[in-house]
Amino acid sequence: FPSHDRVAIQKVFWVELNNINIPVIAVPGRRFKSAFAKNNSLLIDDTLDVVESFYTHGGTSILHKNVSDTIFGVEAFMRL
Repeated sequence: FPSHDRVAIQKVFWVELNNINIPVIAVPGRRFKSAFAKNNSLLIDDTLDVVESFYTHGGTSILHKNVSDTIFGVEAFMRL
């Protein structure tokens, strides 16, 4: 995963820029993401099958389509 470090930095920056106070775990590779699914975990991803797999394994997931909807979903998750 040659670009993982760059992508991880961008994800942390986005979360901080949008004043979202949650820890970020940038997982290198789609096939590993569902292993992090727990009842208190949130995945934001732009790939439908990844989001569905994470949800099936017990996590909460948001299919990212645009910033405003994603932030709305994160805020709703944080109120749980």
